Amino acid sequence: MPRDRETHTTALTETRSGAIPGQSCVFVVAGGTPGRHRLPEGGSLVLGRSAAADLVLPDRGVSRRHAVIRSGAALTIEDLGSANGTLVCGRRLAPGERRALVEGDVVQLAKATLIVQPVHDAEHGLVDSDELTARIERACAGSAPYTLAVLTVRGAGGGPAVVAAVLGGADAVASPESGDYEVLLRGASADAVVRAVDHLRRSGLEVQAGTAVVHKDGRDAATLRASARRRRERPDGGLALTEASMQAVHQLAERVAHSMIAVLIVGETGVGKDLIAELVHRRSPRAAAPLLCLNCAALPEALLESELFGHDKGAFTGATHTKPGLLEVARGGTVFLDEIGELPLALQAKLLRVVESRQILRVGGLEPRPIDVRFVAATHRDLATEIRAGRFREDLYYRLNGITLVVPPLRERPTEIAELARLFVDECCARLNRRPAPSWSPEALAVFARHRWPGNIRELKNAVERAVVVCTGDVLEVEHLPDTLRTEAAAEPAGEEAVLRSRLVDLDRRRIQDALDRAGGNQSRAARSLGMARNTLIARMKAYGLDVRRGP
Repeated sequence: MPRDRETHTTALTETRSGAIPGQSCVFVVAGGTPGRHRLPEGGSLVLGRSAAADLVLPDRGVSRRHAVIRSGAALTIEDLGSANGTLVCGRRLAPGERRALVEGDVVQLAKATLIVQPVHDAEHGLVDSDELTARIERACAGSAPYTLAVLTVRGAGGGPAVVAAVLGGADAVASPESGDYEVLLRGASADAVVRAVDHLRRSGLEVQAGTAVVHKDGRDAATLRASARRRRERPDGGLALTEASMQAVHQLAERVAHSMIAVLIVGETGVGKDLIAELVHRRSPRAAAPLLCLNCAALPEALLESELFGHDKGAFTGATHTKPGLLEVARGGTVFLDEIGELPLALQAKLLRVVESRQILRVGGLEPRPIDVRFVAATHRDLATEIRAGRFREDLYYRLNGITLVVPPLRERPTEIAELARLFVDECCARLNRRPAPSWSPEALAVFARHRWPGNIRELKNAVERAVVVCTGDVLEVEHLPDTLRTEAAAEPAGEEAVLRSRLVDLDRRRIQDALDRAGGNQSRAARSLGMARNTLIARMKAYGLDVRRGP
């Protein structure tokens, strides 16, 4: 355990004397020292640097009387005219402005961060690694669903305590020697972890997270920890990145994310251009502000202009009130213009002026309004060809193309197909609450390896979900695949199919042998680590000529 764990544990259970018990509390990180403070029922809590404040925040950037939290029928916060402002979930309050607070909201006063949480969640605190292991093993022995999250937190002090505070429903948090934070949560959904990571990043922390679900991903602490750490280490948050081409795309996306340069993402339909845009936003200094996605091919021209730039009251028939456009609403954030190649020429000219001047003019408006957004665009079209054909403006192309990220099609990433197929099975089974998840037969994976995937990852995901729904057993076979893939499988020459099947059988045999070796020959433990039923494992062992007499 780190030397400061005892300090964190003490701070986590601290409550300011004289505070009146309430239904909510704020968890504070100020000057690197976390603390928990209950909110008074039907009263107020003044936050500030002055010793007379109800909650003293020792930060020079905090005003003497900075803000006040009031509880009653609703929980609210009001800025008291502070010098440096009060931010709630990344949005700055105007002096005297009052805003409602809900559980999980992150409030920033200079370098001090406060997180609203229910009192009962705050009672869960840091434990040592041995105690967390014992709790994981108890969860494995029971039938109730649990999720283990492994997080790496860097940045402002108080990381582990903030993790404990934000993860509603956390059973326990440990901080082992590795420096990671392990969190055990009730329930089999990773949504709580996703929300927590977003909150932590808004509070100035750099976070990477991976999760593993008890029973689905493993039935012992060691297997679950290994699974969660593998997922945390994937830089795209879960997708396989074994191909050097995709690793290069993600590394470049992370580097350009920290600048204001415009990004153009190109690639075939379904390759995951939206995921790259989200990665750029989440790794940027604008991560706490909105990411607004607009599909330029999905809206008619008149509606698209109104959505982008907004309109004034009376600008056209039906405009009964003034509406700000997306470029205004996304203040401080990122605007993702998907399928920019479909944007009509008239709107291309208007967008060019916006990109150049950083000002917009609402439909029917007279005065331009400043905007503060970063532009990320994507298209499956060859914009150079579109420019020569007169369908896309060359000047807009150079404004949006500060740097180009080219996402390769799935057929050029063959080593990722099988791993993606397994990941999509896990995701689908988690949504369907189906445990254990079925495994792929070598024959089905051989069909995947031969297919050209014109629809790329989107097509693969649809094929996987179809197979999971149709399959009632423990193994996903060729018969469970869509008709197009089964037809291709039947038409393949026997020689090529035999070579592919032999390669996949050899890979699967080695995977099973490795799992048996790690489990000391115990078939039940090996089956759990592979995510398959023991009967399926035994059948595979017989088919591959492995000794089925090894262990129970």
